[in-house]
Amino acid sequence: MGDENDILEFATEWAPYGGNDDEAFVRFGLSSKEFHTRLMRLLGSPAARALSKSTLVELRHQCIDRLNRAGAWDARSLASEGTRRLGAT
Repeated sequence: MGDENDILEFATEWAPYGGNDDEAFVRFGLSSKEFHTRLMRLLGSPAARALSKSTLVELRHQCIDRLNRAGAWDARSLASEGTRRLGAT
């Protein structure tokens, strides 16, 4: 599995194209649900501080969309957790 920086770099690279679940599986061995759950948590971590606010918002929306499609019941709680960690209102 990739480390935090690898996942954030990958997600940022693919964000303009709506992500790439197939490549995320190949590169990190994570299903879409696992990848986006992990990414959502990373967006609230110190590792994500280098990302612009617009990139953070775009990635957060992508995570929520993918987790909702995957039936992840905790997508909203993950989103609010990430928002609290970022200090957003």
